[in-house]
Amino acid sequence: MGNSIFKECFVIMPTERECRGYENGHFRKVYDLLIKPAIENAGMTSISGNELKSEKNLELKALKKIINAPVVVCDLSSLNPKVALGLSIRKTFKRPTILLWDDITPKAYNWKNMACIDYQNTLDRDNLQKVREELKISILDIWTALN
Repeated sequence: MGNSIFKECFVIMPTERECRGYENGHFRKVYDLLIKPAIENAGMTSISGNELKSEKNLELKALKKIINAPVVVCDLSSLNPKVALGLSIRKTFKRPTILLWDDITPKAYNWKNMACIDYQNTLDRDNLQKVREELKISILDIWTALN
């Protein structure tokens, strides 16, 4: 599995347009400050569904990544229906997934056998550092189990 495509970690998360109650740019910060650095520190390439916007056949490409990525990080903050759908598809294929939640979102799901990591909605610097490390370790644990 030396090919870099196999070291992709796909990220399913809310987009700014779909999240009421969050400041503009909040989820971009979550991705830039928390998720992407953790994935890269684990030696993988981070690809967010939000980064696929301009590509042709967007839905098909996103679906393929949801199904085929060796690791997926899914941020369920805001209980976004599109994110929940992506997670449901991933779960149907029984593929490794790490769940993220902010501390203001009710835990409406009970996903057994999945890593679940909480983070502070305020994106407190100390908490971000702790959660980045926890996410990196979870990614590495999954990657090790797959190889």
